[in-house]
Amino acid sequence: MLVFRVLSLALLVVPSLALACDSGHCSEVGDGQLQWDASLRVRGLYYDPTRFGVGGSEDGYGLLRALASATYARDDWQAKVQLGVHGENGKAGGPGRTDRGALDVQQAYWRWQRGGVHLQLGRQEAGYGSSRLLSVRDGPNIRLAFDGARLGWKGRLGTLDLMALRPVENRPGAFDDRGEHGAHLWGAYATTSRGQGAGQWDLYLLDYRREGARFAAGSGIERRQTVGARWFGQAGA
Repeated sequence: MLVFRVLSLALLVVPSLALACDSGHCSEVGDGQLQWDASLRVRGLYYDPTRFGVGGSEDGYGLLRALASATYARDDWQAKVQLGVHGENGKAGGPGRTDRGALDVQQAYWRWQRGGVHLQLGRQEAGYGSSRLLSVRDGPNIRLAFDGARLGWKGRLGTLDLMALRPVENRPGAFDDRGEHGAHLWGAYATTSRGQGAGQWDLYLLDYRREGARFAAGSGIERRQTVGARWFGQAGA
């Protein structure tokens, strides 16, 4: 049964396969370069609880992710638009918030760079470090995107990113995703360059706030402030 569920999802995107086969095609347009690319992911999942006397039932379902993007790049700026379709079939209890979505904008941003400075505005994905705190959320079917701005610097000592972002709220209809009302993420993330030592450092300050957050004990304003450091590398390298 699981195989049929996965195949039924794959049939929904047969028209997109032609685009996926031409992934990474580039064309010269004016003083810049236009690149088209696409990706397709079809997953089948099956769960059979071990039941240690607590009941439960098996569950098998299929997930589909189809993304297509166009990027126009010049020497000092680039613009990207990425559209996505996400499908689910057969999940017990129906799809979750990150399982299904009609055609919508996954990313749409403008990026300016000069020297070691860059500015990125619009809907964008953001991942840093080991992706434990801030990631693109590639495991679930719908990746995590933000509306907002990031200002970055890269130099001899390392990199520094300043961010003012709002997580995108996934909605089931077409072109209806929007920034989540009452939620924001502010912060700074720095990474030292790799020198003669054995490793590098990540240093970060993040402030996350969400109004109307729901928990088992009730609802209210969620506020998380994180200050941290991470060392990574190979000892003796």
